[in-house]
Amino acid sequence: MIPRTSIEEANKHLNLLHSRVADLEKTVKEQHEALIAKDEFLQNKVSELSAAKDEEIVGLQQKLDESERTVTVLKKQMEEKDQELAKLHYKFNNLKTLLAHKTNVRHLLKAMEEAEAKVMGMLLDAPLHGSPSDTVTPNGFGEPHAEYTDNDIKSRRRGSGKSQKPPGKEFYL
Repeated sequence: MIPRTSIEEANKHLNLLHSRVADLEKTVKEQHEALIAKDEFLQNKVSELSAAKDEEIVGLQQKLDESERTVTVLKKQMEEKDQELAKLHYKFNNLKTLLAHKTNVRHLLKAMEEAEAKVMGMLLDAPLHGSPSDTVTPNGFGEPHAEYTDNDIKSRRRGSGKSQKPPGKEFYL
């Protein structure tokens, strides 16, 4: 048979082994609970980060949409400004062309004033007769619509105070 001391030692050994197994099971259980808690903590952190990322994406998308609207508005304004600039450039070129002819227009107006003065001088020096056939043609070309009657000349000599232009062709710039 087996000696009693050996059985006692074996029982002690089994008790120690059993308590060691219980300690290991307790440690495994604690580690398992710690892993579950850590997993839940990390899942919460991942959820928070995901929510923050989603919020940031929504904010950035709104900023992008707003920027795109601003770009569209600015492009439209730029097109309008370009059109206005083209109009102003066209008007500037027209004005520049007109100003290039300014001296010629002055000479033309001066010549017209001199011609008018000569015609008026001729009208004032013309003899006064009562017959309608005695009319004076101011431009010397015999155009019937530009003729003055004796009454026209008399009213000019009296100086009616109003500047009356002879009937006929007019020149506009």
